[in-house]
Formats: sequence, C-alpha cells, structure tokens
Amino acid sequence: MGVLNNIICLDFNNLSIARLELWLSTTDYITDDNTRNYIRNSIRNEKNDSNQIQVLYIVNNVIIGKVFQKTFPEITFNISLQNKIKKYCEPIKIEQIELYRSVLIDWIFNSNHSDSKTALGLFPLRKYNLKSNDCLELNVIVNVTAIDVEDLGFTLKELSIPSNPKWQLIINEFKKFDIANVNQQDIKLTTIYILDKYIIGYNFKMLNNILEHFFWNFEFENLIPNSFTFSFDIIKDTFVDEEFDERYKIALAKLSSEEKNRLALLN
Repeated sequence: MGVLNNIICLDFNNLSIARLELWLSTTDYITDDNTRNYIRNSIRNEKNDSNQIQVLYIVNNVIIGKVFQKTFPEITFNISLQNKIKKYCEPIKIEQIELYRSVLIDWIFNSNHSDSKTALGLFPLRKYNLKSNDCLELNVIVNVTAIDVEDLGFTLKELSIPSNPKWQLIINEFKKFDIANVNQQDIKLTTIYILDKYIIGYNFKMLNNILEHFFWNFEFENLIPNSFTFSFDIIKDTFVDEEFDERYKIALAKLSSEEKNRLALLN
C-alpha cells in the first residue's frame, strides 16, 4: 500500500464478457473478486438496463466513479468513498511543507491541471487514521494526500470560476443547513485532497463554523478522462474467442475429477 496507484478508466464500449475475461487474465489492474464480479454483472445486465454504464474509473480495485448513458459524460462519484476520505485522511499542515506553499497555491487556483511531480513529492508525507482494514475503499484512502490549507485564507469567491455553474452547488449545499444569506466570501477552503496526480476534492466550511463539507473538484471531471484508459473496440472477437477457449481448456485440464463433476452439474 506504499505505492502511488494511478486512476484507470475502463471503457464499456464494445466490452463483452469474453473480452473482459481475457483482459482480466492478462493484467493485474483489477484483482478483487467483488469488483470483477460487479463489472461482469454490469455487462450481463446491460441489455435490460435503461441507463447503462459507459465508463468506470477505478483505483486499486475500488470504483471511484461511474459514467452512465443518460448523463454522459457526467461522472457519478462514489459517495461512500467520499465520506471515508473525509473521515480517515489526516491533513498535513501547510506549515509542515513550506517548500510546497507557492506550488500548492498555484495548483489550487489551477485545479484544472494535473501535477504529477508535486503529487509524488507529497505522497510519502500523507497521513491517515485507519482503525480496521476490512473495507475495500481503504485501498484508496491510503493513496490520498490531504493538506490543511485553511491558513491560506482562500474563500469560494476567490476560487470559483464564473463560467462553471457547478460552483453554485457548493452554496446550495450550505443552504440545506438553514444558513441564511450564504455568500461566496463566507465559505472558506480548509482542505485539499490529492489522488494520483489530481486535486480530487476539497473541504469547505462557513466562517466561524466548524462543520466542514467535502466536494469533488468539479474540474476533476474534465481531467479524469485523461487517465489510463482501457478500450476494447480494437480487440477482434475471433481472437478473443480463440484465446478465451484456449485458456479455458488449460484451466479445465488442471481441475480434479471432483471439480470437473461439479462444473458439469452447473452446466
């Protein structure tokens, strides 16, 4: 878990069970059985699904986001993961990384860019508080670097981009808590979260209030499609079928007589 894991993009276009099985058998990008089965079931059920999955974004076996047919290319992020990032990641104080202060300020104001050099430099300093290891999402938590940037004094007004209406969603979130007259200058940036080479999210809070809210970086939706993409539209079905059949025969030959009998009953 000490290795910086990259975000991978799994494109469902022309993805069949045979093609998936070939890819899974020749790579180690996805090794968790639950994640593998989720992808298999998504492919099997796509004909009966009115809102099919188009893309999955995965880090260290964890699905962090999905793109659905009806809302393409908008990403639906993993809410459970979002809550655990906020809960378990311990922010590094900006005073502890003074050498990165100016770089981070520039990155915060240009969060529509990736910065692999800074992300890699900060990665060994990341901190997290894990009380158990029974949750697959913790595989992502240990790859997230959280930084406390509250002392920089930035507010939503300074950070928001007028051309991106999604920043208004942050104000709307605070309004849910019966906070009257919410203004951008009253919403303060407290924490940034880095994963792979991206700022993936922020914590904001109202001035003179301790309650923090996590938001995914809206620019991340534009950046993440540039991640390591696996596309299956260039794999010919004849090759996949032949290769899959050959691997199946090899695996079958290794089974015991009892295992073969059980498999025959399933068929």
